[in-house]
Amino acid sequence: MASKRTRKRFKRNTDLSLAPGEKSAVEQQFPPRGKYSAVYEILDWLRYTLIAVVIALLVTIFVFQRNQVVGSSMLPTLMNNDQLLVEKVTAYFGIVKRGSIVTLDGSDLDGVDAHVKNSGLVKRIIALPGDELEFKDGVVYLNGERLKEPYLPPGTKTFGRGAKGQFKMTIPDDHCFVMGDNRQNSMDSRDFGAVEIDNIVGEVLFRIYPFNRIGIP
Repeated sequence: MASKRTRKRFKRNTDLSLAPGEKSAVEQQFPPRGKYSAVYEILDWLRYTLIAVVIALLVTIFVFQRNQVVGSSMLPTLMNNDQLLVEKVTAYFGIVKRGSIVTLDGSDLDGVDAHVKNSGLVKRIIALPGDELEFKDGVVYLNGERLKEPYLPPGTKTFGRGAKGQFKMTIPDDHCFVMGDNRQNSMDSRDFGAVEIDNIVGEVLFRIYPFNRIGIP
């Protein structure tokens, strides 16, 4: 760093050639440290921290969120206390697809445990608006064809809540039919009916915990 003597000598030799108000090369390279420089540094740090917090909040509100699985209704695909990364953009625009695992806002669904409501229901979309859905002899039929469900253990039976487990319905507009993969132990659309697509919070993208089971469910 240039000493004060060097600064003064250089300034004497160059000041005559400077325009009024123009800073010398030394003054530009070694600007004087004002008494408020530390305050400015703190304010800069606070500004960037605030920007980062705002961005994180926007991402959490509109793009991604973390959800925890409560209960065993999604076994064997998801287990109790699994931590999930949920993408919210497609659901916001009402873009949903059969077979995807989604989180639901269950605050207005009857019969759902309050703890589960607060954590968010995690279910799989089985049918979309206009689909003909039928359960017969433990088999799920979608639009007249047996539904392929590779995510279920072989031999899994699916029954409705009515007499002999038979069930048949056409999914209403703006609704979808959801079920848990653990068909014998899941409260889902067989109990509370088809849910409004607006109740879908987001689609599960990734299991982030436990670490030994990280991956796409």
